[in-house]
Amino acid sequence: MSTHFLESTGEDAVPRDPLEYLKKHLEGNKAAVATTLASRLRKNPGDDGFVLSYVLSSWFPIIAASLGPISNLNSVGALVDRWRMPIDGSERPGDLHWVLGLNALSLFFGCAANISLFLNYAGKLNYSIAQYISILGWYCASGLLMSLLIATRWVYFGDGSPYVRSQGYWHAVITCILYGTSATMLFVNEIGHLQGRYGASFNLTTHQRSLMVQNVVLLVWIAAGGAVFAKLNHITYADGVYYCVVTVLTIGLGDILPPDTLARALCLPFAFIGVIMLGLIVATIRSVVLEAGSEMLLFHRNEKMRNSVWEQLNMNYAPETFRPSIAGGRGSSSFGTMRRIWDKSRSQARLRSVLSTLTAFLIFLLLGAMVFYFSEPWSYFEAVYFCCLCLLTIGYGDFAPTSNASRPFFVVWSLGAVPLMTILISNLGDTLFSVILEGNNMLGDLFLGSPTKPPADASLSQSRPSLASRGECDIIADAVEEEWTNRPVGIDRAINLCHEIRTALDCLISSPSSNYEFAEWAHMLHDTLPPDMVQSVREHPHFWVSDKSPLRYPIVEPQLFLERYLLALEFELQQLKNPTKTGQISIHG
Repeated sequence: MSTHFLESTGEDAVPRDPLEYLKKHLEGNKAAVATTLASRLRKNPGDDGFVLSYVLSSWFPIIAASLGPISNLNSVGALVDRWRMPIDGSERPGDLHWVLGLNALSLFFGCAANISLFLNYAGKLNYSIAQYISILGWYCASGLLMSLLIATRWVYFGDGSPYVRSQGYWHAVITCILYGTSATMLFVNEIGHLQGRYGASFNLTTHQRSLMVQNVVLLVWIAAGGAVFAKLNHITYADGVYYCVVTVLTIGLGDILPPDTLARALCLPFAFIGVIMLGLIVATIRSVVLEAGSEMLLFHRNEKMRNSVWEQLNMNYAPETFRPSIAGGRGSSSFGTMRRIWDKSRSQARLRSVLSTLTAFLIFLLLGAMVFYFSEPWSYFEAVYFCCLCLLTIGYGDFAPTSNASRPFFVVWSLGAVPLMTILISNLGDTLFSVILEGNNMLGDLFLGSPTKPPADASLSQSRPSLASRGECDIIADAVEEEWTNRPVGIDRAINLCHEIRTALDCLISSPSSNYEFAEWAHMLHDTLPPDMVQSVREHPHFWVSDKSPLRYPIVEPQLFLERYLLALEFELQQLKNPTKTGQISIHG
């Protein structure tokens, strides 16, 4: 590809190449989130290394922002809950002063790093400065906790020690791991920036940036609830956090119960508000996966396939699957080829998404069960059974974590299950819906016969009866050929554009995911581009498969049509107002 797929161009700058003008004219569709995210990377979709750049610039900051608040929640538990418990069940001694001091210092560094990342997400702090603060802060916090864990191995739990490790100790172990993981994620992200893979900012959408805010609010709610219910239920703070997580996630294991009316009364609004917060996070995660994950990877795979077909077409060779049909007339063959490329890309992406999600789910389930197998007196099957019930939020209560190691792990594991189950249900639901819909169509065709396909656009058939009344590809191509040579001017053209705007708006409202036929695309280009640009498109041998084709982007076609017709109408009205003044159609939507 000779140019980056979204080059910066001045408002009135028009490339000398008419097809390059068309490419920029159509790239402005704001509906394609994937094109916006991809434009911030140095690699183009379809290039080697594009997926790595995207993951480093987008998913690593998201993971760090998700782990950071959970780390702080566990760090509070490690500070508040005493690290040792007497084996004989007597009163628990307090921690040594230097242990408390270093533990508090670790919490301070962890919170400072999380606040810095939050400001980085919000754009309130310079990217590089915020990165250094977050990375160093989390590494320092992790290092302090690691030194404490090593020191207390001999000070608290040496040979012959009368103490065992409490939940606070295991919270510290988990916090140490999470702090180190978060810092490493941002460190690798910074390396990608220094290598020139992307600019000095996180490659995130508005929904992705709001996810961190929602995570912080939910975990602050759980942390505050843990303190309140620890007091009301007469339990430790670590048990209070565990109780709040089980409540908010609606698992309801029943191993810790509110003892009196006050505790029960406060539990109801706490659970109600917590479930609402959780629902908002689930909805945000789903939108993040759809707009930033699925669409971007689909865009990349489609570009790789399109580039391959484009090179083979230029060598007068194409695979049989994508070989254009000459029957469609000029342009329609490459248009159909591009549609088939998208269909194959979507099918492959759907299959890969389902398989990868199921694999991640099984790994998460089996590894979690392995931890409970070693930390609880359960068989491995019982651990798997318990994990399945928790993931499905059934919570029979016949099994519940009771050891000091398993409860802190359950807090982190169950919170991590929220995005995993959201992605699993979303991917499987979308796939099953598509399969069922295709099955219904096949059964309908089998038993009822294939119905006569209506025109793709009723208004199109009214304004261009030759296209609606004849369905053969060569006749459509001839009609488009004739139409492209005749275009109304003045007030008639403005009226036609208003009619097309109404049609595109109706389609956007009723069926935003619909795709337009070749004749409709040809009509739109005819109405919205200058005549010399239209002529260049018509003469391009394989325009719709080229790197200037609008079909290469994961766009919402009705929205793009609406935007382009509005721009054309605005330009036409300006010409009617000032007939002696020449101008250009803006290439920025």
